[in-house]
Amino acid sequence: MELSGTLKTLSFCYEQESFYNSGLNDCFSCFDDISKEDVVDIAKDLEFLPEKIESKRGWWLQDSEWPQVFIGKSPITRSRNLSVIMHKLSNRKETNLLIVAIGPKRMNYEKSLKIFKHLN
Repeated sequence: MELSGTLKTLSFCYEQESFYNSGLNDCFSCFDDISKEDVVDIAKDLEFLPEKIESKRGWWLQDSEWPQVFIGKSPITRSRNLSVIMHKLSNRKETNLLIVAIGPKRMNYEKSLKIFKHLN
Protein backbone atom coordinates (compact mmCIF):
# COMPACT_ATOMS: atom_id res chain seq x y z
CA MET A 1 0.00 0.00 0.00
CA GLU A 2 1.37 3.38 -0.94
CA LEU A 3 0.54 5.86 1.81
CA SER A 4 0.48 8.94 -0.43
CA GLY A 5 -1.95 7.42 -2.93
CA THR A 6 -4.23 5.99 -0.26
CA LEU A 7 -4.46 9.23 1.72
CA LYS A 8 -4.04 11.65 -1.21
CA THR A 9 -1.19 13.37 0.61
CA LEU A 10 2.49 14.05 0.29
CA SER A 11 4.03 11.28 2.33
CA PHE A 12 7.57 10.93 3.50
CA CYS A 13 9.76 8.88 5.77
CA TYR A 14 12.85 10.07 7.55
CA GLU A 15 15.35 7.60 9.02
CA GLN A 16 18.81 8.66 10.24
CA GLU A 17 20.14 10.56 7.20
CA SER A 18 17.71 9.11 4.63
CA PHE A 19 14.64 10.93 3.37
CA TYR A 20 12.05 9.31 1.09
CA ASN A 21 8.94 10.98 -0.28
CA SER A 22 6.11 10.49 -2.72
CA GLY A 23 2.77 11.99 -3.58
CA LEU A 24 3.47 15.66 -4.29
CA ASN A 25 0.94 15.50 -7.13
CA ASP A 26 -1.58 13.76 -4.84
CA CYS A 27 -1.16 16.52 -2.28
CA PHE A 28 -1.62 19.43 -4.71
CA SER A 29 -4.52 17.79 -6.55
CA CYS A 30 -6.62 17.90 -3.36
CA PHE A 31 -6.58 21.69 -3.07
CA ASP A 32 -9.75 22.95 -4.70
CA ASP A 33 -9.59 26.70 -4.45
CA ILE A 34 -6.31 28.21 -3.34
CA SER A 35 -4.59 31.35 -4.50
CA LYS A 36 -1.23 31.61 -6.19
CA GLU A 37 0.17 33.04 -2.95
CA ASP A 38 -1.09 30.00 -1.03
CA VAL A 39 0.57 27.66 -3.56
CA VAL A 40 3.85 29.55 -3.11
CA ASP A 41 3.55 29.31 0.70
CA ILE A 42 2.90 25.57 0.49
CA ALA A 43 5.83 25.09 -1.89
CA LYS A 44 8.12 26.99 0.53
CA ASP A 45 7.00 24.69 3.35
CA LEU A 46 7.69 21.57 1.32
CA GLU A 47 10.98 22.68 -0.21
CA PHE A 48 13.12 22.19 2.88
CA LEU A 49 11.31 19.39 4.71
CA PRO A 50 14.42 17.27 5.37
CA GLU A 51 16.17 20.24 6.96
CA LYS A 52 13.10 21.14 9.01
CA ILE A 53 12.72 17.56 10.24
CA GLU A 54 16.38 17.41 11.19
CA SER A 55 16.20 20.75 13.02
CA LYS A 56 13.28 19.40 15.11
CA ARG A 57 15.01 16.08 15.77
CA GLY A 58 15.30 16.66 19.52
CA TRP A 59 11.54 17.19 19.78
CA TRP A 60 10.38 14.20 17.78
CA LEU A 61 12.95 11.82 19.24
CA GLN A 62 11.88 12.63 22.80
CA ASP A 63 8.13 12.98 22.38
CA SER A 64 6.20 9.83 23.28
CA GLU A 65 2.68 10.69 22.08
CA TRP A 66 2.23 9.28 18.57
CA PRO A 67 0.65 9.73 16.09
CA GLN A 68 0.23 13.51 16.21
CA VAL A 69 -2.08 15.70 14.12
CA PHE A 70 -1.48 19.35 13.28
CA ILE A 71 -4.06 21.45 11.46
CA GLY A 72 -2.59 24.60 10.00
CA LYS A 73 0.81 25.40 11.47
CA SER A 74 2.94 22.45 12.60
CA PRO A 75 6.50 21.93 13.83
CA ILE A 76 7.59 21.44 10.20
CA THR A 77 5.15 23.63 8.22
CA ARG A 78 3.75 27.14 8.50
CA SER A 79 1.01 27.20 5.87
CA ARG A 80 -2.50 27.61 7.23
CA ASN A 81 -3.70 25.46 4.32
CA LEU A 82 -1.87 22.29 5.37
CA SER A 83 -2.49 19.53 7.84
CA VAL A 84 0.26 17.26 9.02
CA ILE A 85 0.01 13.81 10.57
CA MET A 86 3.25 12.47 12.04
CA HIS A 87 4.10 9.10 13.51
CA LYS A 88 7.35 7.82 14.96
CA LEU A 89 8.28 4.16 14.93
CA SER A 90 11.21 2.77 16.89
CA ASN A 91 12.76 -0.64 17.07
CA ARG A 92 14.94 -2.28 19.67
CA LYS A 93 18.10 -1.08 17.93
CA GLU A 94 17.15 2.55 18.65
CA THR A 95 16.41 3.17 14.99
CA ASN A 96 13.79 5.86 14.67
CA LEU A 97 11.60 6.24 11.62
CA LEU A 98 9.43 9.31 11.26
CA ILE A 99 6.48 8.92 8.90
CA VAL A 100 4.63 12.05 7.82
CA ALA A 101 1.56 12.76 5.69
CA ILE A 102 0.96 16.33 4.54
CA GLY A 103 -2.24 17.38 2.85
CA PRO A 104 -5.10 19.85 2.85
CA LYS A 105 -6.91 20.73 6.06
CA ARG A 106 -9.94 18.79 4.86
CA MET A 107 -8.09 15.46 4.69
CA ASN A 108 -9.78 12.35 6.06
CA TYR A 109 -8.31 12.36 9.59
CA GLU A 110 -10.15 9.26 10.76
CA LYS A 111 -8.86 7.14 7.88
CA SER A 112 -5.37 8.62 8.18
CA LEU A 113 -5.07 7.97 11.90
CA LYS A 114 -6.37 4.44 11.48
CA ILE A 115 -3.65 3.72 8.93
CA PHE A 116 -0.96 5.39 11.02
CA LYS A 117 -1.91 3.44 14.14
CA HIS A 118 -1.89 0.23 12.11
CA LEU A 119 1.77 0.85 11.27
CA ASN A 120 2.76 -0.18 14.79
